[in-house]
Amino acid sequence: MGLLLTQALRHSGASQVVVVEKQPDRLALAEQLGATATVAVGPDQEATLKELAPYGFAVVIDATGIPPVIENAFKFLKPRGQFLQFGVTPMDATIKLSPYDIFRHDWTIIGSFALCYTFEPTIAWLANGVIDVSPLISHTVPLADFADVFHQFAAGKTLKVHLQPS
Repeated sequence: MGLLLTQALRHSGASQVVVVEKQPDRLALAEQLGATATVAVGPDQEATLKELAPYGFAVVIDATGIPPVIENAFKFLKPRGQFLQFGVTPMDATIKLSPYDIFRHDWTIIGSFALCYTFEPTIAWLANGVIDVSPLISHTVPLADFADVFHQFAAGKTLKVHLQPS
């Protein structure tokens, strides 16, 4: 989803799209799909992000749905910035966020459960070639290989996998 979001942001006019990712192959693909910078998850991540945006980013989007990642993302949001929660978290997940920080920095926090509003534009973007999904398909395998490829996916070794019926 993050790679699709990268393309959508560039198409929508974002001048800077920075992607943070732990998989090197996905970082390379993010650059191919329009990211202006990529940052590998790791010990240098915070310093690199601060170097790219010393005063913070105008928009920070979480596509992971991982509560500690979401909580940490606010460190990189500039005053009057917007945070978009795009990734789906477990229903019972919580994060620690200071209401005073929201007030002091005048942040806008936006949810993204807007399925009824996104189908038509998404179909149009696909039909017009604005969004290219072909690089996101990493494997096409017979249905008989489902168990093996499922474990590969769970280990982060694939992107999207197409299954061919036998």
